[in-house]
Amino acid sequence: MSALPTSSAPAQGVDPGAVRALVDAWEAGDVRPFALTVVRHGHVVVDATWAPYLPGDQVQKYSVSKTFTAAAVGLAVADGALAVDAPVASYFPEVADIGPRAAAVTVEHLLTMTTGHTAALQPDPDDVVGSFLHAEPQADPGSVFVYDNTATVMLSALVQQVTGQALHDYLRPRLFDPLGIDQPGWLTVGPYDQGWSGLLTTTQAVARLGQTLLGRGEYAGTQVLPAAWVDVMMAVHTATDAPGSGEQPDPDSALGYGYQMWRSQHGWRGIGTAGQLCLVLPDQDLVLAACAQTADTQPMLDAVWEHLLPGVGDPAPADVTTRGNPVVAAPDGSAEHPADGSDAHPTDGAHDRLAEFLADRALPTVTSTAPPDRDRHQLRAVGPAAPTVAASGHVVVRDGSVVFEDAVGGVLVRLGDGRWERTSTTLPDDSTVQTAGTGGWTAPQVLEARIVPLCGPHVLELRADIAAGTADLRWQVEPLGTLTLTRWR
Repeated sequence: MSALPTSSAPAQGVDPGAVRALVDAWEAGDVRPFALTVVRHGHVVVDATWAPYLPGDQVQKYSVSKTFTAAAVGLAVADGALAVDAPVASYFPEVADIGPRAAAVTVEHLLTMTTGHTAALQPDPDDVVGSFLHAEPQADPGSVFVYDNTATVMLSALVQQVTGQALHDYLRPRLFDPLGIDQPGWLTVGPYDQGWSGLLTTTQAVARLGQTLLGRGEYAGTQVLPAAWVDVMMAVHTATDAPGSGEQPDPDSALGYGYQMWRSQHGWRGIGTAGQLCLVLPDQDLVLAACAQTADTQPMLDAVWEHLLPGVGDPAPADVTTRGNPVVAAPDGSAEHPADGSDAHPTDGAHDRLAEFLADRALPTVTSTAPPDRDRHQLRAVGPAAPTVAASGHVVVRDGSVVFEDAVGGVLVRLGDGRWERTSTTLPDDSTVQTAGTGGWTAPQVLEARIVPLCGPHVLELRADIAAGTADLRWQVEPLGTLTLTRWR
């Protein structure tokens, strides 16, 4: 994967102290960040990943996926395959006997979450399109905003219907390749990529899409998305604070909705469950992409406004362009420096101190405070996560590792004592899953551990009580959908 141009933070008008204050604020609260990329004036000023994750890990982005879906719709419109004012039903003539309001729902109503349904629907995996079109809206399309994932999966279905390609296949040559994004995964519902969620990709990939939106569709000198489409994506099409729009307790959720993006107190954002974030801030010429583990994303935004933005300097001087020459990533994933030395570190060492601070970041680990029990123990799986994570009904604890079995296969997770350790497991179907674990004996015959399926932003907590014969399993932040250590379902 090629990299965005890199530069020192002070040279691009971002105070390293503000970045550190942001991270400190997140970690001091209920936000556990594990990846952060900040791009200013087209140059990466921060690109950090917390252990146990690695920069190349493709992680579920939840509703940030919607922004990629909107980009696909814009490309299909530019290709002449879709029209935003066309009725959705006109693209699916095989679905008969729909009501007048359902027949009036247009592509734009899907994009703006104004289909007329007054409550979110649940897509039927066996008939995604039919179940949507046969659900007659309670209000006229365009009259009410309701955040509804089904509207976005219908956009995915439309792209597939008119192009003959799944969403990710359609985007590969048109978006992913031009942005240098390695082919991501996308979870499905029925025959379609979810669209509303399910995109598994890197934080840098999110930053690159954000930079493309900031550049009105241009990336590294190439017009990837139509400028006019980006303009309408990031324009308020519907109010989100009106009666009937659902509960919107957070200040950044009441400022309006564009095409699969939210207006924020500063700029625009794509935001996903558990702390997946893409901020596009035109006034600051800045993009921020982050991944985290949190039950509430509003504190993430509040910290950006409070701590990072005061450290963002004036607009770029005349000799700083937002289209720097691309920097090719070295084999180890680091960025090679431009030959002209334009990203040389400042002499005061502020950038180096920030780099050292970020290099030490890791999700919280578990360290032994009691003697280890090195015997093999098969324990009864209990707790809210047990039915899916340990479908076999038991967990095996043995010296420095835990073994789980679900309906797909068995997964061994090695536990680093006071550190994270990554493990790769090949399943019976020859697929490979990556996990990471940390654990320690915190009392006689009590093992506590944290386990991360590296495809998602979630931590599984384990408390194994040898004397009681139980292994309690629960997620720190509950996943959407079914997540096990083997896969999403």
